[in-house]
Amino acid sequence: MKLGTIEQEAAECRKAFEGARVGGLVWFCHHEIPAEVLIEAPEARISFILNHKNKSQQALRLRLFRPAKDIPALRPLAEAYYQAGKAKTQAYEAYKQAHEAYNQAILQHFEEIFGVPWKRNIFKTFA
Repeated sequence: MKLGTIEQEAAECRKAFEGARVGGLVWFCHHEIPAEVLIEAPEARISFILNHKNKSQQALRLRLFRPAKDIPALRPLAEAYYQAGKAKTQAYEAYKQAHEAYNQAILQHFEEIFGVPWKRNIFKTFA
């Protein structure tokens, strides 16, 4: 495989992402993850590659970073991945709510648990 210059690869990468949307599947947004959901504008990642990655890696990273092509054999896997991502997000939201409820319950029973009343900045109280 013959790579172009960094500038050429950046231009081709930008061209490939014309009309792409956040939430779509992309190849090699991060170098060790073959496919993942795009969570920000493609230009943000292109910029990051150009400004923060080693010059010797930039052309290849830009060549590999592309919107995923529709490959029929991958459709069921992509759909399963997307659904699992949605479930993960929902589970994390439920986790955050449960964690907050648990913390609030601890504060309501703080004196019973720890033998001292709860006060904001409690550590300053005992300093």
